[in-house]
Amino acid sequence: MRRCGSTPLPGKTTSVTLDLAPISAYHFSPDGAGSFAEIVVHRRLEGTRPMRLVVGDKNRSARAMGPWVLLTEFGLPFEELAAGADVDDAPVLVDDGGLVVRDTPAIAEFLAVKFPALALWPRDARQRTRARALCAELHAGCGARPADLARVSAPWQAALAASGGPFLFGGYSIADACCAPIALRLRTHASPPPADIAAYVDRLVATRGVAAWIRAAQAARPFDARG
Repeated sequence: MRRCGSTPLPGKTTSVTLDLAPISAYHFSPDGAGSFAEIVVHRRLEGTRPMRLVVGDKNRSARAMGPWVLLTEFGLPFEELAAGADVDDAPVLVDDGGLVVRDTPAIAEFLAVKFPALALWPRDARQRTRARALCAELHAGCGARPADLARVSAPWQAALAASGGPFLFGGYSIADACCAPIALRLRTHASPPPADIAAYVDRLVATRGVAAWIRAAQAARPFDARG
């Protein structure tokens, strides 16, 4: 089993048939019982098995790429469960204590609280706020389509200029993992991105998490870098 801080490998894949309908009842909500931190601490004490991440086809499931890449980049142990035809229901994270967390923003926040020493969000409060705002915009539907190239490039350029790189907010963070699907699409974009964005995309694609995702996708079938 991989341990935090070890050289990460792609998660162990198990093909399963999942009834995802009950999972939605456990989707984290700030209005639910107990605070997020309280739930995390409770589950950490109970947990004895690796986390499990439900993903779809790596050549099609761009939504699941962020959490998978994040877990792999930071060497966090997890088992991968293939969602089969239920691609729209990925990603879903099942914690080592059985807590079910659904969708990328909730999974990212869950992991940041569960592993505070890893600084999955930037430690600086202002940078952390900007990183969260960028991720929220991405999740709201900003894609790497021709009409959106400037919309993608501008906040990335601003973040890189403010932090000095090499990643959006200095060190690698949740924001970079969330940007990975768009970064892959930018590599095949009809209009090449600005030089500083192209360089950032190259650095991001070379990270161990994104590189491992691409290798796994290529092993499944010819990889479509457009996502």
